[in-house]
Amino acid sequence: MAERIARVYPDLTQALRDLADFVVDEPINAARLSIHDIAAHVGVSTATANRLARALGFSGYAAFRAELIRSFESAFVPVDRLIRNLNGRSNALEVMAASLQEDVRNIEATIRGLSAEGCSHAVQAILTAHRIYVVGMENGSHLAAMLSNGLDIYRGNIDSVGITGGGATAARRVRRYGSRDLVIAVAFPRYMADTITVARDARAQGARVMAITDSPASPLAALTDLVLYVTAERQFAANSDASVLAMMEALCAAVAHSTRGAVDSANKYTRTILRWLDMDSRPGNSGNPRRTTTTRK
Repeated sequence: MAERIARVYPDLTQALRDLADFVVDEPINAARLSIHDIAAHVGVSTATANRLARALGFSGYAAFRAELIRSFESAFVPVDRLIRNLNGRSNALEVMAASLQEDVRNIEATIRGLSAEGCSHAVQAILTAHRIYVVGMENGSHLAAMLSNGLDIYRGNIDSVGITGGGATAARRVRRYGSRDLVIAVAFPRYMADTITVARDARAQGARVMAITDSPASPLAALTDLVLYVTAERQFAANSDASVLAMMEALCAAVAHSTRGAVDSANKYTRTILRWLDMDSRPGNSGNPRRTTTTRK
């Protein structure tokens, strides 16, 4: 239902948007309310409720509400599964294996959702941007930093919100961005409002915006020029970081493949950090590489 709303949202009147916002923000409450109750709650007419239903492809509000209720059957499957897992007798191995299998399914679903055109546009946007700013808040800040580090090997002028940074820090940086620059916004349920605000501000400044998010229902989807969707379902958390990180590594690989002199860049990067590497622990090392062997004569 959220995906249907996202597709028609730009063409809705303000009254229809108010009702659609309520459905997206409080779908359970929306499903519980009759057409008269929801109209009174949002402050619109019952005719508006019917118009929204028809805009979404339903014959009327009754059919829309029935589908909304039915959609919760699948929406609550992870919750039911979690309850069964917590109440069951699974051991640690079984739980860990199931979690890893869930990540495998997420990645497979993400691969099925990729398009050649979308991947190509994402890579070209990164290669041609003057500056790149990767933004993600809360747990997304760790992911944003990892994408920034991955891309930094192959091109310069890349920045991200640090772990201690926040919306104010991002806003100060993004206000300097323009049409030659790219902002990559990372947001998954639960969506952080600061990330959405920064993406909106970047677009208002004229910068291109790319999103890495979970579905067309994401608040980032309508604000961006390019979107890479990642399936990130998780039984024991709001979403899976593993599949998001896999997408970021795949994006870095595609950028490396399309970058002239990628090997030289990687070599320069390795030489730069060589003095900080623990060479004593490299595979095959006996434990003390500085010790020399003398041969008796």
